[in-house]
Amino acid sequence: MSDHPGEEPQPTPPPPAGPPPGQQPPYPGPYGAAHPGHPYAPPPFGRPAADYPPAGQAAPPSYPQVAAVVPNHPRATLALVLGITGVAGAPFFCGLTLLVSPFAWVIGHRALREIRASAGRLGGESAAQAGMVMGIIGSVLLVVLVIVLVLAVVLLAAANFPVSTPRGKAV
Repeated sequence: MSDHPGEEPQPTPPPPAGPPPGQQPPYPGPYGAAHPGHPYAPPPFGRPAADYPPAGQAAPPSYPQVAAVVPNHPRATLALVLGITGVAGAPFFCGLTLLVSPFAWVIGHRALREIRASAGRLGGESAAQAGMVMGIIGSVLLVVLVIVLVLAVVLLAAANFPVSTPRGKAV
């Protein structure tokens, strides 16, 4: 706005296009970085001088340190699948899937023992442990289910048969 009433504001002229006369335009680089001080300027080629070792000393290796991928124990995954199947499928299949729970317990225990003995060459410890725990839970549920079924059969059998007295008369 102008300080004088009645005057219209003058538009500001656009900045000159290109570099000043006699200078070469800077290379914009990737992402439009116009100069090295720009926050998105590419890093300079090579290593900075501070990274080089002093004369007479060997340079440290410059390759990146990458962690090796450790393969999972195949039975760890099997134990996990059997454990989940045994416990999660029990309500939907009248408890029949609980029959695989002891297998999950045993396979998970063996896989966990082999993983710990491998000195880091095998992975999947958490899957084996989870499968073993699910196998233990399913096995306990299986024992409870078998006890309930046996009691139900015994009670039904006792209710349907008359009890005889020593005299031979039915009560």
